[in-house]
Amino acid sequence: MPDPFLEKMHQQFDDLMRHNEMLFGGVRQDIRRLADLLSLHEAHHSENRAYFDEQFRALHVTIQQCIDQSRQRVENLERDQN
Repeated sequence: MPDPFLEKMHQQFDDLMRHNEMLFGGVRQDIRRLADLLSLHEAHHSENRAYFDEQFRALHVTIQQCIDQSRQRVENLERDQN
């Protein structure tokens, strides 16, 4: 004859296990979503970084050309004054 106390304990344990599986399943799903979003964010960050690095290099070249042209003009003006 089965012990009613043990049967009740088994039932409560089974209920607890089902509840935990649901909770942990949801947590696993949330962690997967978070990992996917983090990967997407890192990809966008890398793309943005590459874009801004290129923009910085282009700006640096332009500024350097302006500086060189200004120096050349100053040298030409100084030479013409002498």
